[in-house]
Amino acid sequence: MKHLILQQFWDSIPQEKLKHVRCKLPYYLKILTQERGNISNMPKGFYARRIRGTADKYKFRIANDDRILFIYADDIQGIRMENKCGIVLLAYCSHDEQIRRGRKLEVTGNEEFSEYDFAIQHYTEETETARFCEIEASYAALHLMIDNTRAYQVDDDELAQMAEEGVKNWQYYLNNEQYNCVQIHDRPVFLSGGAGTGKSTIGLHKLFALSKNKDARLAYFTYTKTLRDDFAKMYNQYQCDHSKNNPDSLVAIVEFHSLNEFCFTALGKKPANLVDFRKFEKSFCTEYWPLFQNIQIHKLDIWQEIRGLIKGFMGRYWLRNEIFDEHSKQLQPQTLELLLAQGFIEKIDKERYMLIKNRQSLFSDTDDAERLIDVLLAERLDREKILNDIKKIKKQIKQGRFTSPLVSKEIYLSLEDEDCIFSKDERNQIYTITEKYQGWLEKENKFDENDLARSMLIMLEKGKLRPVYDYIMVDEVQDLSELQIYLLLSLKRNKDNFNDFFFSGDIHQMINPTYFSFSRLRMPFHYYHAEKELQLLEKNYRSQENIVSLSNKMGQLCKTFIGAKDNFSSIPLQRAGNLPFWLMPSVENRQQLFSTLQRKDRKYAIIVVPNDAEKKRIKEEMGSVERVFTVQEIKGLEYDYVVCVNMLTPFLNEWQDIMEGRGKKNAKYRYYFNIFYVALTRAKRNLCIYEDNSEHPLLLQIRDFLQQITVFDDNQMDLKRSANRQEVLNDARNQERLRNYDQAIQGYSDLKDQRSVVRCEAKILREQGLYLEAAKKFLAAGEKDEAWGLAEELEDDKIRLFVLLHIMNTPEDMEDMFVKPLAVIHKIIAREAADSEFIGLVYERYLVPKFKEYQKKCDDCLNGIEMIKKEFGSYE
Repeated sequence: MKHLILQQFWDSIPQEKLKHVRCKLPYYLKILTQERGNISNMPKGFYARRIRGTADKYKFRIANDDRILFIYADDIQGIRMENKCGIVLLAYCSHDEQIRRGRKLEVTGNEEFSEYDFAIQHYTEETETARFCEIEASYAALHLMIDNTRAYQVDDDELAQMAEEGVKNWQYYLNNEQYNCVQIHDRPVFLSGGAGTGKSTIGLHKLFALSKNKDARLAYFTYTKTLRDDFAKMYNQYQCDHSKNNPDSLVAIVEFHSLNEFCFTALGKKPANLVDFRKFEKSFCTEYWPLFQNIQIHKLDIWQEIRGLIKGFMGRYWLRNEIFDEHSKQLQPQTLELLLAQGFIEKIDKERYMLIKNRQSLFSDTDDAERLIDVLLAERLDREKILNDIKKIKKQIKQGRFTSPLVSKEIYLSLEDEDCIFSKDERNQIYTITEKYQGWLEKENKFDENDLARSMLIMLEKGKLRPVYDYIMVDEVQDLSELQIYLLLSLKRNKDNFNDFFFSGDIHQMINPTYFSFSRLRMPFHYYHAEKELQLLEKNYRSQENIVSLSNKMGQLCKTFIGAKDNFSSIPLQRAGNLPFWLMPSVENRQQLFSTLQRKDRKYAIIVVPNDAEKKRIKEEMGSVERVFTVQEIKGLEYDYVVCVNMLTPFLNEWQDIMEGRGKKNAKYRYYFNIFYVALTRAKRNLCIYEDNSEHPLLLQIRDFLQQITVFDDNQMDLKRSANRQEVLNDARNQERLRNYDQAIQGYSDLKDQRSVVRCEAKILREQGLYLEAAKKFLAAGEKDEAWGLAEELEDDKIRLFVLLHIMNTPEDMEDMFVKPLAVIHKIIAREAADSEFIGLVYERYLVPKFKEYQKKCDDCLNGIEMIKKEFGSYE
């Protein structure tokens, strides 16, 4: 049976009583469910009663004078059928609220708790405190709209585990807009939503539902390795929990990839040769500095043009190549005359022609093209010749799509202003820089992300790589160039079915240089007549109302000053808290703010900065950047308290351009909105903004959404409290996720989580190249999957065998992991003879069991021979 537990229920349980609740709650819910409609039959000590003044809300006694408030799920309007018979837990009400509020981090949840004997303990409502009555009255008046409430869904047998381990992403109760997205099966899913709207949770449930088709091959792709790891971990835990109750169920193969690493593996390329913006700026721009002397364009904007357009653009109709020449395919003159006259092509030099915008669909492989051809060639006697020429043109365009790493200069220069933000002269300069950059890449034997995608597409065209996936899920799609997206479209088999895709993203979180829009993304699906409705998620579960209001204001300003596409607003579901703080700049304020945030017991709070330069400055001031993150690092994380430091001041010129109207339809300026948006939407309860320039034009636009703090006051700014246990754990996990292992170890040590400490120590050893020692540490921490993943990644036979000796039960199991097991294992033994510890392990866990296995087989053979002898001897 599935029950629902409101978020505030777990939050309201005192830590010292959590153990008691964990032990007793499954039993209580069982009794409450059995006595549905007749709670007076429940054991006397429960004291289950309807809340005064209500018809559908109840309370029962769980400890001393503490109560749990609940409602039966079928009394809630709009509840889905799977939850109809369950119970919804609303809140835990303690008889002593003041004591509970005073609890500190030192409370572990394992304290002894005295329980009264409910069978004999006398109880009357007169013992209930005034505070309890206030809480009860507030819930009595509650009109519960489950679709607008953060709740967790849990089976009877999962309750104790949830209380002990915390809530997991797949246990969230999906609201109707989320649930409907999971239920889409007959069309591709295009999912757009702001931070905290549950995009990843929907993807998790969708992938889990698809996995029930055991014969399918599914793939999850995203841009960053960190997000890939997080999602894979969540999915595997979800499947693990499911398999405990369904041990015989078979599920589909699911692969999890960050796109670049997927390409590295397929192409045999080394990550060290990948050029990103930092390497572009540090290496190429430094070496070719004369190119940038007479151009008033920021290097980041040039990189965006290169990554998003000149190398990453798929063309206006996703053909990429839009130019052909008349002689290579020996085209008929009348064909060219017809196409020119009808406005399908234009001549760009003596022999070359370019497709005209809005008329390119004639050359696509779609039904639209067939209809256009029928109209164009109606009643023409030379129909077949012209039709044959059009096929030649299509073939030439297709064959030349990925030959060049750059889109042609003519295509780039002909882009509309809404597609490219620079003038013709500036585009010429940028294209020249790009040609030099591409030559530098080839000279240095380096490549960028678009080169990887193009190489993969060439392999697919040549048949050296085969599309193998039945369903492809793409997360944070806004971070990918169109060329990378086209690669993902090409990896799905059964090209006739264009429905088996899932794309999720947030245009406001586009902080990698691309020109992404959901409108462009859906264009290829239009050609194949697949439905392409955009699913918008509006309900924000993460941030309190005042933070959501500020993020919505940023979206409105972006639309006003840039005319940005795909904008939307979020609906806050968390009640309002403090207005975001705006701390005035001063040496004293800055020092006191940073000093407070650096305290060990403030791990619920972090600092977010726009770039490494600001991070370096803070390190020079504070001596540490333990909880200081760039926007790139913090993306995907959340904290109770976020302090944004100089997210605006370094970009004053750009913001002045925006506010003075020069940013209209100018995509480069969206980046500055987005980095601020990403930073502020990491905050759940409190947000603080600190800018060196208090007269910044954006601050003047949003000042009504902020409360100004002239002098730093940790009490006024809600920075007085200490972090609780869950917040310390959250910070440790985030630090580990970001590979800040020393900080993660500190947090895990405070929590006495030795397994996690050892796991992080193993990861440090791995980064140091001490792979065997790292494998030992992973195994010591019980992290078998990490140990085996390391061995597989390195393709080191010794480490593979070492790990297998620890995780496999029999020699046969170990041998199954090698192509030629006996030859490989014997070679390892001979090569590592001097390593006595390793050889001793091989002897103990492989050779001795192997010898015993051979001995048993020999004994069985001898026994068989003796039996045969006796059998035949009886006939003599």
